[in-house]
Amino acid sequence: MRNVVFEGGGIRGIAYCGALETLEQNGSLDKVERVGGTSAGAITACFMAVGYDANEIHDIIYYTNFADFNDGQFMFVGGTARMVERYGWY
Repeated sequence: MRNVVFEGGGIRGIAYCGALETLEQNGSLDKVERVGGTSAGAITACFMAVGYDANEIHDIIYYTNFADFNDGQFMFVGGTARMVERYGWY
């Protein structure tokens, strides 16, 4: 396997830790050349890209307070409203 790509999924991104642990144990990650992802998957991909292993990624994700990423508004609607307010429709 040369490429690993993780999709988004919010809090479900925690499941990537278990998947990575299994892939590490069976040697599937030994020849990976590129990683990528979107949203929660991009966070995991970034950790992999800089050399963190599955246990280190687990610890970072487990001890991170993801509420700190939210500004108190419903994320999708709040983000869309802020974008329109700041930049307009076009």
